[in-house]
Amino acid sequence: VTELMGEEYASKLGKMYVGTIHSFALRILQDYFGYGNYDVLDENQEMAFIMRRGWEIGIQNLNGNNYGEKCQKFAEAVNVIYDELIDREKLKNKDPEFYNVFGKYEKILDEYHRLTFSRLIYLAVTKIREYREKLPKIKHLIVDEYQDINHAQEELIKLIGRDASIMVVGDPRQTIYQWRGSDDKCFERFATEIYPDTETITIPENRRSGKKIVEISNSVSDTFKRRKFEHMKPLRNEEGYVYVIIAEDPYDEARWVIDQIQELVKNEGLNYSDFGILLRSV
Repeated sequence: VTELMGEEYASKLGKMYVGTIHSFALRILQDYFGYGNYDVLDENQEMAFIMRRGWEIGIQNLNGNNYGEKCQKFAEAVNVIYDELIDREKLKNKDPEFYNVFGKYEKILDEYHRLTFSRLIYLAVTKIREYREKLPKIKHLIVDEYQDINHAQEELIKLIGRDASIMVVGDPRQTIYQWRGSDDKCFERFATEIYPDTETITIPENRRSGKKIVEISNSVSDTFKRRKFEHMKPLRNEEGYVYVIIAEDPYDEARWVIDQIQELVKNEGLNYSDFGILLRSV
């Protein structure tokens, strides 16, 4: 920024907010809606909290084969309620027993001053809807990885960007979180229902991956039945390599990776420091 615009512009960067949608929602709740002394539970802590407090709120009375399964199902159902902004009255009429347990769960979360990832988005949406004047006006909003948003996050983006020029960046072909509520039609809704004067800019070039990865990606997207996409164009010269392996268990998978590395170190003169292993989660 200093190079392009000078030091005066660079000195203003601290006023920008750059972070995840969850951290932004948390800041809103803490700064404007009285949640300054609340901590956020991650997914593992959330499950541990539910299992510890489940007996006192009645989770053992819900459907399920055993207590652990009941807690798991309860956590999943609660997150759906938050992520999809499900109407509480409809929930009460549909399943009063679950609604009762859910109410006790929210009460005990507040007693311990705890938020979860889904709940803090839900609360940010409900509080802003009720007290719009409290939220500071944002002039420019950029949302990356837009294909990953769920309904509650989509609503939050609409609320905080209502008076802003807004840009969303993403790829509907990469909508891999549908089980969490994401929906590849979010781009269509954005461009037709939310902002009908949207300008759409398509970037067909792929600068990240080797040619083989791009070719396989194109062939996979060709199989999509609901919609068709133009092929991506690889810009890197490297061919790259793609392997598909089927392992009996995690040990066999790890063994295969180790064998490949040892083979390349032994026969191709590579060092162990030449390798990187990326994991989805640990």
